[in-house]
Amino acid sequence: MIRLNKNDTAWFNYEALPSLHVPADSSPAAELYAAAGVAGIARLHRAIKSRDINKIQRMLDELSQPR
Repeated sequence: MIRLNKNDTAWFNYEALPSLHVPADSSPAAELYAAAGVAGIARLHRAIKSRDINKIQRMLDELSQPR
């Protein structure tokens, strides 16, 4: 898994997180972990490292689509 430094974490918390549509009382990490386990968290870390809000939102949107 890719490690996040404090700049990556700050970007996610202050820039990306307010813009994301996440179910109430949850977080992107919790949603992705529940759906895909550690692999979901690894994908989230890669998207944070690349600072791609759209990729993170697409991952969350895929979870809400019926299978």
